[in-house]
Amino acid sequence: MLGIVPRKEPPSGDTEHGKEQVTLDGDGRLAFSPHDRDNPKDWSTSRRWYITGVCMLLTINCSFASSAPTGALKGIVETFNVSLVAANLVTTLFLAGYCAGPLFWAPLSEYYGRRYIFYISFLGYFGFNFLCAWTPTFGGLLAGRFLTGTFASSAMSNAPGVLADLWGPIERGNAMAWFVMVTFIGPVVGPISSGFIQMTVGWRWTFYELLWFAAATIILLPTLPETLPSRRLALKAKRVRRDIPGYENVLSPQEAKGESLIKIFERSLLKPWIIFFDPISFAIAIYFAIVYALLYMMFTIYPVSVTRNAVVHSTDMRTTDCVPRDARLE
Repeated sequence: MLGIVPRKEPPSGDTEHGKEQVTLDGDGRLAFSPHDRDNPKDWSTSRRWYITGVCMLLTINCSFASSAPTGALKGIVETFNVSLVAANLVTTLFLAGYCAGPLFWAPLSEYYGRRYIFYISFLGYFGFNFLCAWTPTFGGLLAGRFLTGTFASSAMSNAPGVLADLWGPIERGNAMAWFVMVTFIGPVVGPISSGFIQMTVGWRWTFYELLWFAAATIILLPTLPETLPSRRLALKAKRVRRDIPGYENVLSPQEAKGESLIKIFERSLLKPWIIFFDPISFAIAIYFAIVYALLYMMFTIYPVSVTRNAVVHSTDMRTTDCVPRDARLE
């Protein structure tokens, strides 16, 4: 039965030391105090929306990159002398990295916190985009796309966790609606942008564009605070043990539990299989799998279809121009 966990207070009530307020739960573990500055849900609305916006910016970087090269496939085919089917691997391998990355980014974020995982993963995404932009070989491009997809997936898998850290169940709906919208806007804009770039300055500029976008986002990364409640409590417990007399042995729930990183990986990798035994979750997963498959199939097929139709239309126009005007009127 769910309810409010009773908090065990010190003999003189909650202890305040400077601006640090100490509250213990029923097990004697450190808990968030009312209006605690360490509790992400108690931060100001403007600050929480700012953090939500930064997470959305990280996400749109990655969703935009997933489909961006589909508008520049012609240039990739001509540069590396490969077939159009092979060129489409730049999208396929990025999505393969999308699938592989969350298997370790999500457990790592539950152990080390969100902040530094975002730092490492996004810098990795930024770095391997240099490989995609300047590689002299097709194999290097494919390797770069798989690695950028792997590092980019951190934003897709961990940003919803940040929203859960910041917002309560009622407020979270608005933030999640914006997040879902961003995940679909990025893939739609990508082919439009790269198609225009392909027609003007060449396919490599698609990756230059991704680098510029990522570089602008990196400037905001240092402003992203840690939001994982268990991690923030662990950091607060260290401060309390160091600064407040009488609390030298206080522990946060995470520290008291003592769960190892291996255990977190086991739980995170085994728990998703429950989806096969929950009909509603399984049906939703199948639905989204079909939606995403159709979405990225469209990005791959659309440039080919438009190019062929443009060639046919151009051929018809040239044929028509060769026919005398009087014959066309008959």
